[in-house]
Amino acid sequence: MRNKTDRLAIISILENGRRITLTYQQLFDCVAKCAHGLKNLGISKGDRVVGFVTNSHEAVIAMLATTSLGAIWSSCSPDFGVNGVLDRFGQIEPKLIFACTDYFYNGKHINCIPRLKEIQREIKSLDAMVTFSSKSSVSSTLEVRLALSHYVKIMPKILILFNYHLIILCTLCIPQGQRASRNALFTQQVDH
Repeated sequence: MRNKTDRLAIISILENGRRITLTYQQLFDCVAKCAHGLKNLGISKGDRVVGFVTNSHEAVIAMLATTSLGAIWSSCSPDFGVNGVLDRFGQIEPKLIFACTDYFYNGKHINCIPRLKEIQREIKSLDAMVTFSSKSSVSSTLEVRLALSHYVKIMPKILILFNYHLIILCTLCIPQGQRASRNALFTQQVDH
């Protein structure tokens, strides 16, 4: 995030026609504010943070903020069923979830709140959920939800080693009885 210019970094166009653009400076500011909020929520190196998110600017901001702290990011699409989300996220024991409360698909507005309530209830490791809507603007999404009151100019710097986990791209569906042993294995890998 060295490039803090007014050049466009992200152009996000949702199915409902909503268009969001962020310059590199705006992206830097949003990521810094989000990282500050995550740090205030106790997120640190090695913690798992997940996103139940669409391919949106919020997902990019959340992922960059998470990894800037040395935490590990994983995500899935909100069109996953509850069991698919629990299979993916339950085994990595996230401390925080970023989640969209709704999205548009094939001309339809999809409400995610009932599934989010179930996901939050079932993943016992969650300490916090940060939500945002496809109908809100950049200034009212992650920044406000994280209750940030101060502008953060300098992002936290952390040394990331090449053998350190940053992103979990895919997880296997694991039968219920085998989840505990898989979680122990993952925790051992992160600790080393």
